Amino acid sequence: MSEYGRRHPMNEKEPPKGKTGNRFAAVLFGMTVGVGGVVGYNEVTDKNIWDAFDADHASAIPSVPRPTEVPSVLPTLNMSPTPKPTKTPRMSPTPSVTSPSSPASKSTPVGVFMPHRNANGTVSGASATYRGYTPEQVRMMENCGNNTDRVLLTIDDFGTPAHIRAMADVLKREHVGAAFFPNTKQVSTDAIEDLRDNGFWVGNHSYSHPNMAPMKPEQIKAEIEKGTDADLFRPPYGATYKDKKDGVIYFDNDVEVAATKLGKRVCMWSVDTRDWDHQTAQQITDSVKTHVRAGSTILIHMRDEYKTLDALPGMIKSVRERGLEFCALPSEPTTSEIPESLPCDK
Repeated sequence: MSEYGRRHPMNEKEPPKGKTGNRFAAVLFGMTVGVGGVVGYNEVTDKNIWDAFDADHASAIPSVPRPTEVPSVLPTLNMSPTPKPTKTPRMSPTPSVTSPSSPASKSTPVGVFMPHRNANGTVSGASATYRGYTPEQVRMMENCGNNTDRVLLTIDDFGTPAHIRAMADVLKREHVGAAFFPNTKQVSTDAIEDLRDNGFWVGNHSYSHPNMAPMKPEQIKAEIEKGTDADLFRPPYGATYKDKKDGVIYFDNDVEVAATKLGKRVCMWSVDTRDWDHQTAQQITDSVKTHVRAGSTILIHMRDEYKTLDALPGMIKSVRERGLEFCALPSEPTTSEIPESLPCDK
C-alpha cells in the first residue's frame, strides 16, 4: 500500500474549524492510479494514511463535512466562476485525453501519468481526487506547466537563507531547474530575488501556510495576496479536507477559484517524497527512484531540519539513472511572470 500523496502538517497553529456555504472539492494524497507498475494511490487506506503521522500532526487537516453534489465543469481552467444559485458549468469538457492504460499521444510523452475519471464523476490525480474537473485539467494542475517528459522539481515552505542558498547551489552545479514555493512570513524578499537572479522560478505558497480548506474566501484571498508575487500558486497542504461521509480527502475547489480570481494558476504535484515525515536522506532518494516517471512533478521542502539537502545529489543521480532528465535551468533571471508552458527542455 502506498502512503504517497499525503501532505505534511506544518508546525502552524490549527486552522479555524468549519466553513459556511456550499463547497466543492477534491482529494489530495491518496486517490491516484499508477501506470506501468507505479503503486495506485487509491489503494491507501484510512488507517495507513493517518498512522503515518504523529498525533499532533494529524490534527492539522480537519474533518469538515462537505456536500456530495458533483458540479459540472466550466469553460477553462483559468476562469474564475462566480457562484450562482443554480450550478453553472465550472469548466467546459476538454477533448478526450490518453488514459493511463492507453498508448501515449504525441502531446503526452511516454510514461507520463494521466489522471482518470471515476465512476462517480470525480477525477483521481497523482496528488489528489478532484470534483468538477476533467482529467486533462487535473493534469495541467499537477504538471504545473511542464508539458515535456522532463521532471520538474518543486521546493516548498521555508528555511534559513544559508540553507536555501545551499540547495540552490546544488541545483545550479547539477544544472537542474526548479520551482521554489516559499512562505513569505519566513522567507525574505531578498532571498526570493536571489533565487530568481539565479534562474529559478519562484511561486506563491501563501503568507503563513494555513490549511485553506476550512477558510472563508476572503481569508484565502488575503493569504494569497500576502504571499509571493507570482503567476503560479501552490496551496498549503494541497488545500484538502477529509469528507466525513465517504472518508475521502478532497481538493478544495474554492481555493482554486480564489487563486484564479487573483490571476494565478494552481500547481500541485505527482510525487511526494515525504521528506517531512522524519525520512533519512536515503529514504528520500529511494522514494524518488521508486515513483518518478517521465513528466513527474516532485515535491520536496526547504526546511533546515529535513534531510532534503543531504538527499539532493542522490535524488538527482537516481532520476538520471532512470533515463530521465530534469527541467533545464534557465540561463537568464526569472520574474514573477512564470510561463504557462515552462521551457523545461530548453
